[in-house]
Amino acid sequence: MNLKGVLVSLLFFVPSAVFGQRIKHVNANGVDFAYVEKGRGVPILLVHGSLSDFSMWSAQMDALARNHRVIALSRRYHWPNLLKEEPKDYTPQLHANDLVSFIRALKIEPVHLVGQSYGGLICAFVAKDHPELIRTLTLIEPPIFSLLPGHPERPPFITAALNLFAKGKAMRP
Repeated sequence: MNLKGVLVSLLFFVPSAVFGQRIKHVNANGVDFAYVEKGRGVPILLVHGSLSDFSMWSAQMDALARNHRVIALSRRYHWPNLLKEEPKDYTPQLHANDLVSFIRALKIEPVHLVGQSYGGLICAFVAKDHPELIRTLTLIEPPIFSLLPGHPERPPFITAALNLFAKGKAMRP
């Protein structure tokens, strides 16, 4: 098998090996979304950050699936979803609308919604605009300061921390 064949094999078989099941697809908000799921019970929906895809949740899937139906979504413009053109509308509002449509397309509301980084920001928008879809909300390092009342874009403690890191004076383990 040549290198191209190996790469194509990896693209199609690694996710199945990682999750132990096949990649599923659903059309939501006019887009075909790839996702994986495992387990049965009350749904937990896992939403990844900017520089990843559903595979970032592979280490958590088995443990969470013992008592829940766990669904890890790959967001618009993220592998293995097809990127037909350069993204022109990569906004948290668009991704939040996608997430609302995804939840409704699978008929899984209300969900335990878990978002990491930019995925957390998207989940915060969904919780704010569609609380009826959410059972619980877990945000892991979301960039949500701009959503909080009375907070500037960059709170002073963030500026102070960045300055310490830049000077090499941040606490180190």
